Amino acid sequence: YDFLGVVAGGHFYDSEGRPTAAMRMYIERLRQQEKVEGEIQAWNRLYPRCNADGRGGMWCGVQGGSPMWVLQPGREERERRCVCVKE
Repeated sequence: YDFLGVVAGGHFYDSEGRPTAAMRMYIERLRQQEKVEGEIQAWNRLYPRCNADGRGGMWCGVQGGSPMWVLQPGREERERRCVCVKE
């Protein structure tokens, strides 16, 4: 493709090609989401999911620990899940 220039004068960049307030807000939201995703991943490493047979039986495999129904902080009650909790 031939270079024609940059997209400017729109919602995310002004006519000079500088980021607008909307772009700065968008970048900040991306950073916040990355932080939240990192916290979720850390929680999942600390409390891995347990195994279930579909008839109410739960067990922890190679990760060890005891199966327990828990609710991750900030989640709704319907998002409760079975995890392996180490003692």
